[in-house]
Amino acid sequence: MAMPWLTLLKAVPWTEVMARAPDIADGAKRLWQRAAGGKGATAGAEAAAPADAVPPTADEATRLRWELDQLRRQTGELQAEMRASSELIQALADQQARLIAQIESHRTHVRRLTWAVAALGVLAVAGWVRLLG
Repeated sequence: MAMPWLTLLKAVPWTEVMARAPDIADGAKRLWQRAAGGKGATAGAEAAAPADAVPPTADEATRLRWELDQLRRQTGELQAEMRASSELIQALADQQARLIAQIESHRTHVRRLTWAVAALGVLAVAGWVRLLG
């Protein structure tokens, strides 16, 4: 029972998996930190640039421009995070697709070997019957 798993594990391109693992782990760590620290980062950004950064004597148009600039900056940050997340997801999906292809290849190979062993078993039984009969 352990033999097919051992064969499967030997055939996985571990050098490629291990070569890409640090990049994927770093990307996952950055994504996790952004997701977990997103609320704190937003609060920190607001503390660094409070809503009253615009002078109280500024007119409404100046306040609206300032708010628009802040929204544009936040939108740019969110787009950059989304791109990084998409790249990480794509890398994980590519690696998973390669592993699934290897597993499928091994499954087909095991099926062929099973049929070969069954045929040899039938031939062995037929040989014993002929020898004894």
